[in-house]
Amino acid sequence: MMTHLSPIKRQILVALRDHEGHLTLDALVEHVGEGRFHVRGELSDLCRPRWGPLVRERWIRRVLQYELTPAGEAASWHGVLDFGPEHE
Repeated sequence: MMTHLSPIKRQILVALRDHEGHLTLDALVEHVGEGRFHVRGELSDLCRPRWGPLVRERWIRRVLQYELTPAGEAASWHGVLDFGPEHE
């Protein structure tokens, strides 16, 4: 089953990909241009196993930061996820 990412999820993945590293929630809010709670909710979805996960949360120097997983990087280029036949 092919699933297209919402525009905001795609923006989050592209921002993480383009910054080649870790971004904090505040930096993502600034890059995406959406509200803090909206971005946090989308990040929660992207961190769930159902989505791959596409994004990983990490504590670096006592600051929560986000980074792409390999699946997240692939999705950032294509904007489509293939969950396979078991999800249909």
